[in-house]
Amino acid sequence: MLSAYLARIGRTGPVAPTRAGLDAVIAGHLAHIPFENFDPLCGIVPDLAPEAIAAKLIDRKRGGYCFEQNALLRDALRAMGFSVETLIARVWWQKPADMPPGPWSHMALRVRIGDTDLLADAGFGGCVPPQSLDMALRTPQATAHETYRFRDVPRAWMLDARVKDEWAPVYEIRHTTADDAEYAAANHLTATASFFATEVTLSRTTPDERIAIKHNRLTRRGPEGIRDQHVLAPEALAQTIAAHLGLAVAPEWLPILARAAKTEPAQ
Repeated sequence: MLSAYLARIGRTGPVAPTRAGLDAVIAGHLAHIPFENFDPLCGIVPDLAPEAIAAKLIDRKRGGYCFEQNALLRDALRAMGFSVETLIARVWWQKPADMPPGPWSHMALRVRIGDTDLLADAGFGGCVPPQSLDMALRTPQATAHETYRFRDVPRAWMLDARVKDEWAPVYEIRHTTADDAEYAAANHLTATASFFATEVTLSRTTPDERIAIKHNRLTRRGPEGIRDQHVLAPEALAQTIAAHLGLAVAPEWLPILARAAKTEPAQ
């Protein structure tokens, strides 16, 4: 699996279990394996068995959401010699400040290199950290895209991102770990009872830009801000997904895209 994974993310040689190696893997993963939710949109709960994830994201060159993306990244990193632990988080990104806490519904990873614990994430869509972040630091950590910071909240760490000169919460990482049953329940809930079951949500992050499609709107954003944002005509949506996300549009996705083309997201 490891050699196929490395080829999928554009790596031509082995990766040393160092922070530089970790960041290179994260960057390659984000650039080559898009975030996408077509399985939930088709009424399918993603299969989290390692062989099913590898078949989908590597062999069939699909993407996926956090449980698939980070499970694949975890297994690949372990095969490279990294020490990796799964984490469970609660999403706050783009939610009103007075909204009640939601479920623990996001998987992320903690990678230990020497005495340093690093957050690694390949499955948070348009605001995914594009490199590892030092979980012990409480000062801002700049990346090629947003600047991030950790702060302590009760029984958890909160990850914030700086957007338009303001800090916004991204997700809250629980101190206690989750077991397979909790991830399975969170995966089922996310696939069946969240916006992933109803809204086209696609993205890809390269070192130079973030590309996202929400419903029928394409947004391309670089470190300097939005470069392009426009609503896609119905006939252009499938072609744009293929061109910018690298996904071959399956026939069963076409009715979903037809509906999305008529539903402009809120500004």
